[in-house]
Amino acid sequence: APKSSILTVFIFLLIFASLIHYALQWNHYWRVVAILKSAAIKRLPLTGGGSVLALDLRRQADDILKNEQKKANKKSTRLTKKEEKDKLETILNQLINQIPPDETPPDLVKPAFSEILFFKVITFPFTYGHIILTYIKILFKRVQNKELTEIEKQIIIERYLPGVALTWDTLSDQDQDSLLAQDCHIRANFDKWTTENIITTSDAPINTKGTLSAKDKREIRQRRKNPVSTITTE
Repeated sequence: APKSSILTVFIFLLIFASLIHYALQWNHYWRVVAILKSAAIKRLPLTGGGSVLALDLRRQADDILKNEQKKANKKSTRLTKKEEKDKLETILNQLINQIPPDETPPDLVKPAFSEILFFKVITFPFTYGHIILTYIKILFKRVQNKELTEIEKQIIIERYLPGVALTWDTLSDQDQDSLLAQDCHIRANFDKWTTENIITTSDAPINTKGTLSAKDKREIRQRRKNPVSTITTE
């Protein structure tokens, strides 16, 4: 009986924490949307709290608003500031919801049920089980001095890469081939390689030897996360 009671309490606390976490995620989302709409309505410049996305949304909203006024034959009737603001907010909400998923900044991604704590705990064995097993397999192979596969070597090398934004997939094909050819899954070989080479990504060369500078880390992270302030539309 005590064991079942403890389990019940744990599940209850987990569900409660998950609901709080989910609510906080939505609160953060709506706060970001409010900041974005405010910047668009006020036409804040890039140096004054605005962003490329906010300015582009305002341009699109102005075009839509002008077309609506033309269709309504209200050329001689000017909207009050409150009416214009209300219409702009409605249009901006529609435009934000229409942003393609692959162009949506992380802060503007709506919270998903799969991201709540309870769901992650339930799916943890299925999501990370194969990763844990892979690391265990690699560990046993290294202890037994057995040859690792190319994929296993990539996993080890990726752990050595400096900065959270730099991954195996972001490296150039030339660097990937060079790292594998020089057995850089061995830490000593990797350290030697980074002192003799400049790491390059698929986007651009990163001027680093051994470690990335804070500026380079920010640039890589911004390119991968594609934040609001760096989004451009064509």
